[in-house]
Amino acid sequence: MVKYKTISEIGTRKDNQDKVNILESSNNILMILCDGMGGHFGGQIASKITLDEFDKLFKGPLPKAKEDLVLDWFNLGIQKTLVKMTEYAKKNPNYSDMGTTLVAILIYKKEKKAFIANVGDSRAYCVDDTLIQLTKDQNYLNYLIDEKKYSFETAIKVNGWHFLMSSIGPTKQMKLDFLSLNNIDDYKYFVLTSDGVHDFIEYNEFESLLVNSGFSVKKQCEKIIEKSLKNDSNDNLSIALLRL
Repeated sequence: MVKYKTISEIGTRKDNQDKVNILESSNNILMILCDGMGGHFGGQIASKITLDEFDKLFKGPLPKAKEDLVLDWFNLGIQKTLVKMTEYAKKNPNYSDMGTTLVAILIYKKEKKAFIANVGDSRAYCVDDTLIQLTKDQNYLNYLIDEKKYSFETAIKVNGWHFLMSSIGPTKQMKLDFLSLNNIDDYKYFVLTSDGVHDFIEYNEFESLLVNSGFSVKKQCEKIIEKSLKNDSNDNLSIALLRL
């Protein structure tokens, strides 16, 4: 029997622009996390619209567990999200710069498959005996490394290396990264985090709290958030944790 928990903390910010949820049906689980951005609370609205649209989509008919069909399903969710955001921004021009990241895992229990979608710099991980990052941050740092062939050591010194190259919003550039995993019984956990968590916890600490702790899922989430806050996280902090 799977167990799961989500936590979203405001941290040191004035408002919480993160949204996170885990939804379950008889054969499927959807883990989803969005980290919003934009002035006038625009990020809060962008992340909520995204979460709400995928909530509705998940409660409808789901595709068969095939890569091309599930990719189409994620693209449909993003299209529906953008329609809602654009409508909102037309009525409320102050929100036209709203945007959000999206990281999600759609799990098929019987087929033992998981499909991962990513836009932005929130992250998905899996855990067997180690912590494995599944997604790549869509930021300027990785653009410099992948496209301009900078070394990591050079790229990390460039001003604005953390700027997003991709997000979901009415005026945003967007690229969807997508991958799948088979035989998910090989894994112990799936994890989603916002950058307020993973930018402020050492890999070894993060891994240890999942692999070696013996804590409940709820306690693991609390400890990970607690550790990130202790390490001076200056952002909202959100996590979704599922134990298989």
